[in-house]
Amino acid sequence: MTAVATESHGARTVPDLLQVRHALVSVFAKERLEDLLGALSGRGITIWSTGGTFKELERQAPRFDYRLAAISDLTGYPEMPGGLVKTLHPKIHAGILAEPFAADQDAYLERIETVRFDLVVCNLYPFQEVSRLPGVTVERLRQNIDIGGPTMLRAAAKNFLRVATVVDPADYDLLRGDLPLEVRWNLARKAFRHVLDYDRAISETLDGVDLARLREGYLPR
Repeated sequence: MTAVATESHGARTVPDLLQVRHALVSVFAKERLEDLLGALSGRGITIWSTGGTFKELERQAPRFDYRLAAISDLTGYPEMPGGLVKTLHPKIHAGILAEPFAADQDAYLERIETVRFDLVVCNLYPFQEVSRLPGVTVERLRQNIDIGGPTMLRAAAKNFLRVATVVDPADYDLLRGDLPLEVRWNLARKAFRHVLDYDRAISETLDGVDLARLREGYLPR
């Protein structure tokens, strides 16, 4: 195992290779999940998941070898009706953001009883696709603005020193075996570009909405 020097409050040494033990998987588009599970299977990995993704992973579980756990079991909170607030919790983001070889952060994770996430696999609500639908209402656009997904991706990509971030199913094959720093770095850059494009699409689309359309198609709960 080689080592790469990084700087943060002085020089530190970060292992080049990352062994994935805990993966967080929450995807809207579930195509190629079999490829992801094939890459992670048989390595003693725990996959933490939410909502519809958890149900699909549970359905696939007999064909692969991994431990499946619900995010709500870790946080102690069920998701909000409407599928909201599934991953917006200190136990999730502390587990993503904890840096390598930070003993005080290790102690913090132990104190709040959470795990270190080594891999975050996430794709977002399909805002761009929905925005191109003929006659789409502002309310439908609003409902397809993802909050938790971009937050997780930014956190994981920021901590590429210790976490791999995957937004594109085409990259699932990269997850076979331990993950070099170069791979984590490239995946992080791709994740930041993905979030940037997503936010730009939301901003540009909403900029083009006439004020008179705001109540059009709105369905109060």
